[in-house]
Amino acid sequence: MIDFVGISYGSFVGLSYASIYPGHLRRILLDSSLDATTELDRTLQASTADRERIVGRLAIGEAVRHPDRWHLGNNRQALLDRLRRIPASLRVSLMPGIDSPESLIAVFALADTLDDTPGMPASDLRATLAKKRLNDDDALDWRIHERLQQMIDALLESPAPVSDAESRAGDQMLAVNLMTLCNDHR
Repeated sequence: MIDFVGISYGSFVGLSYASIYPGHLRRILLDSSLDATTELDRTLQASTADRERIVGRLAIGEAVRHPDRWHLGNNRQALLDRLRRIPASLRVSLMPGIDSPESLIAVFALADTLDDTPGMPASDLRATLAKKRLNDDDALDWRIHERLQQMIDALLESPAPVSDAESRAGDQMLAVNLMTLCNDHR
């Protein structure tokens, strides 16, 4: 018998474990702002919507306010649509890093390059992107390339990417409601 404390997303780990092995738990304490009474898929969609609002305010909003500086145009919806067209498996990995116009440009450059040449080895990807001029201002171009290298590093450290179909199948499996009643019995 074990005692389990789950914090944040750890609460879903605890709920999963409790639903699969209810007899193995003596006590379970879950602390999360996530609603355990709804499907995980719905909760993640809400989290994605929150993340999109952050991206919209910090990255897209700034880019649209200064189109001459960032060269992304002045259409907020077009930029959001462009982000949404990035394959889900890549977008999920990159969205948390988008907090400025520099990072937004870096994401677009990375996604475009991977779209043009899928499966490109990391060393070739770095070399290809290093040659690209991403902004006409030297200082901004350097900052964008710094963000780009950070994103490539993060992608290389993340688990192997899955296809969009596999991602959707995994989402459906995770969406099973794992509500478990918590009681303290001896």
